[in-house]
Parts: sequence; structure tokens; C-alpha cells
Amino acid sequence: MHCFGYSVTEFYNDQLIQGPKYQEIVNIRLGDGTTRRGQVLEVDGEKAVVQVFEGTSGIDNKFTTVQFTGE
Repeated sequence: MHCFGYSVTEFYNDQLIQGPKYQEIVNIRLGDGTTRRGQVLEVDGEKAVVQVFEGTSGIDNKFTTVQFTGE
């Protein structure tokens, strides 16, 4: 199991969007354009711990984006 912590704050039209939920599915887009999927294991404030299903090699905090799907 590969896990990493990621701090996320999302805004839409200057409105704060609700944060991630426990067991929510996550789409992770790497800097090279590839995507991976994961699942939220823990939420603490605006930080989420995500299990990455395809491994964490190549993930960095500068070019990687995370989308919480609501699923």
C-alpha cells in the first residue's frame, strides 16, 4: 500500500469548496499528464491521507494535482 499526505484547499468563484470525505475516490494527475486513482483514508481539517492504487513513483507536490470525485 502506498500512501501520501496532501494539503488541499479548493475555491470556486471565491467560495470555499467542502473538503475531501473519508473513502472518497481521488483522481491524481501527474506533471507528465498521466493519471492515477486513489482513495481517502483519513481527513484532518484540510489535509487528506490518500492511498494511491497504482503506486507513488513520479508524484511530486509541485506538478501533481488532485481531484476529489465525490464518489
